Amino acid sequence: MEREFVVYWITAFHRMKFNYALERAVEWANELKKPLLILETFIVDYPWASDRIHYFFIQGMTDNQAFVQKTKALYYPFVEPDKGARQGLLEAISKKAAVVVTDDFPIFVPKLLANKAGKEFECLAEAVDANGLMPLSLSEKDAPTAYVFRRFLQKNLPEQLLVPPA
Repeated sequence: MEREFVVYWITAFHRMKFNYALERAVEWANELKKPLLILETFIVDYPWASDRIHYFFIQGMTDNQAFVQKTKALYYPFVEPDKGARQGLLEAISKKAAVVVTDDFPIFVPKLLANKAGKEFECLAEAVDANGLMPLSLSEKDAPTAYVFRRFLQKNLPEQLLVPPA
């Protein structure tokens, strides 16, 4: 079966600029000479859901759609109309995808979604830490204070500035 596109599945880093996961998906699309599909899913059933958070995410999706319209990529914003309506969406898309790239984010819903979906995909799947200057997974535990975090950052940041994300 011919694979039709490369997918960047947004789970944590809802931005179109300074996003290493998106850049990796673009690399795959260029290498495979396939169109890039940017999939941004919004689920309604998660802890701490509120109208305020939903408005914020949907406004961000509107901004992302406007940005992507200026590119060659395709943008598919999926807002779950009812709890559970997303079931099967990613599996169906993965059947047509050559590669799925998603965000490597070690907490909350994004990690759960990526782990579950990665096992169900019928194509290559990659997770890229698009956090920014330093991968979130570099720290083995949460910093209990700002002082501890600054010490960790001072020790590890110089080396990370020379290494592109993987």
